[in-house]
Amino acid sequence: MGFVVAVFPWHSYFDNILPNGTIGVTVVIDDQCGAVFTYEINGANSHFLGRHDLHENGYSSNMYSIDFATFSQYGGEHAPVNGIS
Repeated sequence: MGFVVAVFPWHSYFDNILPNGTIGVTVVIDDQCGAVFTYEINGANSHFLGRHDLHENGYSSNMYSIDFATFSQYGGEHAPVNGIS
């Protein structure tokens, strides 16, 4: 059994995804392993705000939540190795 690990900067996913003039979109990332951190996106630029969920509670009703890269999530299944289960 083995694992593949990749390290990438989150800001690379958030830079240049919104049009100029878009102000104050907050993104909270929870890796489900204990780490939570927050970015703010203003137009084409993102800014790391810090560790923890730092969104303004008054906007919680506008929250939209998605799972990231569900295709790559390990579900506990055992894959055969060289045809041997």
